Amino acid sequence: MLADRGVEAIFHPDHFPDLVSAEPLTLSELAQQPLCLAEQTRYFRRYLDMAFREASLVPRVIVESASVMQLMQCARVGLGLLVSPVGHLLPASQQGLQ
Repeated sequence: MLADRGVEAIFHPDHFPDLVSAEPLTLSELAQQPLCLAEQTRYFRRYLDMAFREASLVPRVIVESASVMQLMQCARVGLGLLVSPVGHLLPASQQGLQ
């Protein structure tokens, strides 16, 4: 098995101030948030969809894109949370995001 560092939700704190805390979101709480996710054909998106399906949850997907930069921009302007593998995004590209 490969080491799994987990999943992180990236968001702009001005648009989602209630999420600024040290408490991780549960999968149920994440499903209720507006999400900016990769297209369904992407491996990581299939991984997320499987996790939601196994928990009998329907995610609230606002934006789907093959472009990570577009998903980051959507998170930056407050459309939703970008869900990504931990460490996948370059820190310099996360300007203003948490």
